[in-house]
Amino acid sequence: MKSKVILSFILVFLYACQETFLPPLIFTGLVSDIDQEGAVFHAKITSLGNREIKAFGFVWDTIPFPTIESAYSYKFHQQAELGNFQAKVSSALIRNKIYYVRAFIQNTETTTYGEEVSFVSMGGKEPEITGIEPLVGNINDTLVVIGKYFGTKNPVVRINRIKAKVVQVSQDSIHVIIPSDLKQKTSELTLENLNQFLTAKDSFTLISPEFHDFVSKTGTYGDEVTIIGKNFAEMRASLQVHFHETPAEFEFIDDHTIKAIVPDRLDTAVCSISITMNNQKVKSGQYFSLAPVEIEDFNPKVILTGKTLVITGRNFNPFADKNKVYIGGVLAKTLSVTGTTLTVSLPYQENVLYESRNSSVQVNVGGNIRTFEEKLLINDKWFRLADAPLELRNEYKICATCPSLYDYNYAHSFAVGKTAYIGLNSKQSFWAYDTEKNTWRKLADFPGKPRRYAVGVVYGTKIYFGTGQDVTNTAYPELSDWWEYDTETDTWTQKAYFIGVQRSYLRAYSVTNACFLSSGFSWSAYSGYTFNLFKYNPLMNEWTRENANTENIDKMDRWMITKTVNNEVFMGYLETFNTRTFKFFIFNPVSKVFAPIASFPYYVISQPNSMILNNTLYVHVNVGGDTSRSFMYYDRSVNAWKSSETRIYTDIRYGVSFEAGNVGYAGLGTLNHLYEFDPNR
Repeated sequence: MKSKVILSFILVFLYACQETFLPPLIFTGLVSDIDQEGAVFHAKITSLGNREIKAFGFVWDTIPFPTIESAYSYKFHQQAELGNFQAKVSSALIRNKIYYVRAFIQNTETTTYGEEVSFVSMGGKEPEITGIEPLVGNINDTLVVIGKYFGTKNPVVRINRIKAKVVQVSQDSIHVIIPSDLKQKTSELTLENLNQFLTAKDSFTLISPEFHDFVSKTGTYGDEVTIIGKNFAEMRASLQVHFHETPAEFEFIDDHTIKAIVPDRLDTAVCSISITMNNQKVKSGQYFSLAPVEIEDFNPKVILTGKTLVITGRNFNPFADKNKVYIGGVLAKTLSVTGTTLTVSLPYQENVLYESRNSSVQVNVGGNIRTFEEKLLINDKWFRLADAPLELRNEYKICATCPSLYDYNYAHSFAVGKTAYIGLNSKQSFWAYDTEKNTWRKLADFPGKPRRYAVGVVYGTKIYFGTGQDVTNTAYPELSDWWEYDTETDTWTQKAYFIGVQRSYLRAYSVTNACFLSSGFSWSAYSGYTFNLFKYNPLMNEWTRENANTENIDKMDRWMITKTVNNEVFMGYLETFNTRTFKFFIFNPVSKVFAPIASFPYYVISQPNSMILNNTLYVHVNVGGDTSRSFMYYDRSVNAWKSSETRIYTDIRYGVSFEAGNVGYAGLGTLNHLYEFDPNR
């Protein structure tokens, strides 16, 4: 029995604690005093409910059952009381229109409407703007348009033609947010309301920051700089600090002090500091200077491309990519950075061109540039040199309407001392390449007909060149003219004609007493492939036919290589055109005997590039693909061909090769790249 009494008490207590919600009640009265200046709306509050009243008044529209969310409204500013109230409504009324009116009262939980009444309007008053508040402010602040007879349905406020967000509206005020994209300092305010376009007599002005001074004037990344000025406002969406164009982190202290941090990504050595607030930008009258980068040393001193270089110093940028290191004019890849070290890697020479093997090392941090006096030695066996001039290239088309294509194929190269003479590839242009200065210069044009598959040889300081096929004739007739080029006077002189049948694909070599031409091919005298040897005496300007012992030579297609080594001649030829077997001999010019050596281990598709370095023959593997970037050399001690380290990034098939001292050179072909090869590195 006792437990039941306790339970009943608890239920009564809980019921008493739950207050029943009572909504407010309101009635709409008839509209009276209808005239050209509006009408009087009437209503009566019969209950205030048991929640706080937020607003009360009237809503009306030309559509039945108007609501406070969609219709025009008139709100009272005083506290709601029981009893009758009325209002003279003069806005949003068009003559001869039927309007539907409801009184409303709104508390924290609901809106209660009175019954609907209707009337025919005789008109109302046009809206007016009497002022705006404030006249000066910040973006995202609230601005109030003050006036009379505003229509509360969809008013449009524009500041400098930028639409502002309306957050509150009544018959005598409209609250809007200053647009964040407002940039003009002083702006006109306009209101579109009830099909009327109004302009406020007062303008709105954005508060502009003032920049007076900053300390300190010099610093490095991460240092603090105090900015002194006026009108600063703690608005993260609006307030910004920049060093040049680089945004900086900062702390707002008060309306006249900001502490900014020198940004890590600043890459300008000397710059102004700017403050942007309310989209108004002001700059410092003085300049901020980055503390200059200091460099001490770099290691290693000798390096290969693709390897890393460590630079020691101070005042590096904390972001690795903001530290620019140039090796021989080439931008290195920055790998990492600490307070005292900067690590970079040297790009391979595929797409870059270093100024020299002995390259400068330059560090650029934020526009502060320092260059080491000591040079860095790039010690790759293969090193890319100055590109050949564009005039050396050949133009051709795959079809009559196709765009032009270019290559550097079939150029001839002759080395005299430290200078190479290159050109004559189906053209008359001739160029000199200085291996010591790494420069190109134009020479006198070849006076003979442009030709292909010609042959040439160096004898002393002169070059002899001729035969081949005439490219000015679509039948490509073969030629037998012979020319001398004097490297000392840059002149061409025609010499005695070649005495053999007009030929192309001849190969030439020179020894101490004469120049020699071997083999060759003639369509007009085609009778199979045979070995022929012709001697040219430059002193006598005479041709003679020579004999040679060819018993070691089987069937052959055409000669591909003739290279002189210590008065001996390495000769290589295709055994058959179809199999492309590349056989080699050492020819003794005195005994006229061919001594066979190991055959070249690769299939050959064209005349390969070759060079003599340290009395050793190097031959280009021109089979295509990655292998075509490689060279083999002949090891005479074991009669075998061996691979040579090669890092050429260009397809140099049909290109040029020559030697100057114990350094080789190869290039051209599909592009105008030229490489130095030093096997002693």
